[in-house]
Amino acid sequence: MRNIKHCSCSSMEQLHHDIVERILERLPAKSLGRFKSVSRRWESTIESRYFQKRQLICGGDDPQVLLVYLSCDVAAPPNIQPVVSDEAQVTAVKISPTESENCTFVSQTSCDGLVCVYSFYDSGLVANPTTGWSRCFPPSRLQQLIHGLQENFFELAYRFPLLGFGKDSLRDAYKPVFLYNSCELGLDNVTTCEVFDFSANSWRYVVPASPHRIIPCREPLYFDGSLHWFTEGQDETKVLSFHLHSEAFQLISNAPLPFPGRVHPEDIALCSLSNRLCVSLKTDLLRLIWSFDPRNNNNNNNNDKTWVKLYIIDLNTTSFWFGSTHTLALSALSLSPTTNKFLLYDREYNEHKQHLVLHDPATKSYDLLLSAKSIGLPLSYVQSLISI
Repeated sequence: MRNIKHCSCSSMEQLHHDIVERILERLPAKSLGRFKSVSRRWESTIESRYFQKRQLICGGDDPQVLLVYLSCDVAAPPNIQPVVSDEAQVTAVKISPTESENCTFVSQTSCDGLVCVYSFYDSGLVANPTTGWSRCFPPSRLQQLIHGLQENFFELAYRFPLLGFGKDSLRDAYKPVFLYNSCELGLDNVTTCEVFDFSANSWRYVVPASPHRIIPCREPLYFDGSLHWFTEGQDETKVLSFHLHSEAFQLISNAPLPFPGRVHPEDIALCSLSNRLCVSLKTDLLRLIWSFDPRNNNNNNNNDKTWVKLYIIDLNTTSFWFGSTHTLALSALSLSPTTNKFLLYDREYNEHKQHLVLHDPATKSYDLLLSAKSIGLPLSYVQSLISI
């Protein structure tokens, strides 16, 4: 990038534009925003969908950690600011979702540099913090139903489901998805699934929806083209997947999760570590993390795969920051695929604090990166030029 900054425009013009494109697509997305001013042709190239997809593949850096803060200042576009400069590559973003102050949720997974923000009742927002681009989408039918019930909704003791966000890679389509248990809302089916279609700017139902109830208070995880939820069962918990291209549901394994009977929903979490789908469980003294059969990656039959213990985190060690008890499951965020280090995130409701800790399983070390009343919601994130 330094060479491009100091070379003359005339020397660049002597290169065939195909070669210029190949050079540009290997640069960071943040730098390319400035290079659009070089010429109209460069601007057209950088703003083309084909180039942006190529840049995401060729010029994308290792995942960063994005700390998402929600702002009520609708005049302020999304922007990013560095928080700490180390191997964790932590940055912060302040996003102004809508004109409403009800937008208080952020989907757990960013996708191709896009972040999805939503609320109980109002429109949601997909934003690219790197470029400042954003686009609103209207409330789902579930949100309209909840809004119509008004105070009666709280009498149902219904736990609001959390929005999933991911990508149908075959159609190059990004999809916000609500999957929710139906009987409490007077609906006949077991669950109801709504998908937002950006091309039609509307929500639609997926039929048939899942025949398995889900645990609504846990974040759905986007991984490898599918969204994943924990199922709600009296005897055992499983992981349900929704493939974003075929829009079909299936349990990812006939084998039950490696949990000892029924567990509290707030003690379990889904995450992606080392490019593997993982589940974690909090016990009194340990945080246990299993991956979905990493030894049989070439086996396409999910029903033949099992869960293999991947990491054990000693809560006696982390309690120095997190406290002796955890009211929520520790969230884990993967960093560079070339290292097994990852981040742990927790919230202390009693102390009103949030913590971000870097963990190295090889050395069993823990390094505190951030600790404050509010550090935002951490997401694994890559910078991109993508918009919808």
